[in-house]
Amino acid sequence: MNVRTGLGGWIIDLPALLEVGADTRYAASLQDSARALGLTLLVPLPVLDEAWAGQPHSGHRDRLTQLYLPRGPWMPARFADVPTAVLASHTVTCNSDTSLGLVAALAQLRGWPVITSDERRHMLAIAAPGLMTVPCN
Repeated sequence: MNVRTGLGGWIIDLPALLEVGADTRYAASLQDSARALGLTLLVPLPVLDEAWAGQPHSGHRDRLTQLYLPRGPWMPARFADVPTAVLASHTVTCNSDTSLGLVAALAQLRGWPVITSDERRHMLAIAAPGLMTVPCN
């Protein structure tokens, strides 16, 4: 990752998206850091769908809805952004969780760390050995 030229970023997993929806200090710090360093915050759309569906409050959903389109450091990622064979391989190692498989595949292909929880970090480590993760909770 080349921080000086802004060629890099972080993959944002479900736990971090829940922080964004809740508008926590962590979420604000994540966004501020990405902007200051010129990094992209890559949001896998199926993971965003999960975060959005799990929000009981409209304010949380409104904050997440803004991430469906590229804006500031935020950039959506789709299944089509990953070769089918790579996605299939990671999905199998993620207990058939296609969303988490997409996170692992994107991280492996881009070489970017994943912002996630300890629980999901363990599953990602199996899917993509050597993958760097950053805890969000």
